[in-house]
Amino acid sequence: MGLTVVLGSRVSATLLSLPQEYGTEQWEGGGVEVVTGALGYEAPEYLQAGQLTAKSNVWSYGVLLYQLITGRQPIDRNRPKAEQKLLVWVKPYISSVKRFSKIVDPRLEGHYNLKYVIKLGSVANRCLVREPKSRPKMCEVYEMVQKIVDVDSVDVTAQHHPQRYHGLVPESSAKRSNKR
Repeated sequence: MGLTVVLGSRVSATLLSLPQEYGTEQWEGGGVEVVTGALGYEAPEYLQAGQLTAKSNVWSYGVLLYQLITGRQPIDRNRPKAEQKLLVWVKPYISSVKRFSKIVDPRLEGHYNLKYVIKLGSVANRCLVREPKSRPKMCEVYEMVQKIVDVDSVDVTAQHHPQRYHGLVPESSAKRSNKR
């Protein structure tokens, strides 16, 4: 199965599993096209040498993950200078749990579990390693995201149907709300 992120008009994101013919093996191969209007998603090796590979796509996916977490565009010239480049802006916040919560999209109004958002940020960080060879393959990224989505789905269901999941999810997780 492949993974696709569909962004809705009201800042909603939906993860879709696709049939194998649209799967991750296509993300691993060559034949990558440059998409115009991708300002802010370009991997460093593309900007420096015009080299575009499957690992460049992994970088772009890391940018997309931070876009989903923050609700911000990769480049936003309407923001103050220090906040215009998404990856530069998030950098000081990603090293601590308390600080990380400050970059989460305020439009979510606390309706998220910070633990899973931080895990998603960790996946983004792995995608955004400067050296392309050190980035995971897209199929590995898919597996990391899928684990987060699967566990979060159990947590959300456990909140609404705790009798079904007794013992599968820590009590604090099933009762927790992220209103902080």
